[in-house]
Amino acid sequence: MDAVGSVPWWKEGELETTLGAILVMMVSETARHVGHVDIVRELIDGKAGSQRNATGLPDAGDWDWGDYVARLETAARTAAER
Repeated sequence: MDAVGSVPWWKEGELETTLGAILVMMVSETARHVGHVDIVRELIDGKAGSQRNATGLPDAGDWDWGDYVARLETAARTAAER
C-alpha cells in the first residue's frame, strides 16, 4: 500500500503517489459512478431500495419533471459560476 508510483498525466510536482492513495481514489470514483447509474436505473424501472416490490420513488403524478430539470439546471449554472 505504501509503494510509490507516478501518474504521468498529473500536474508537475504531484506526479508521485502511493498505491493506497490510488486504490482509495478508484473505490471512490467507482462508487460515485455506480450511484449515478443506479439513479438512472431507478428512473427507468421504478424500483428503489433493496426489496423487490418497494419503489421508494414518488408516483409520476406527484412531481413535476420540468420543474425538477429547471432546478437541476439552475444548480449546475450556479456551481459553474463559482
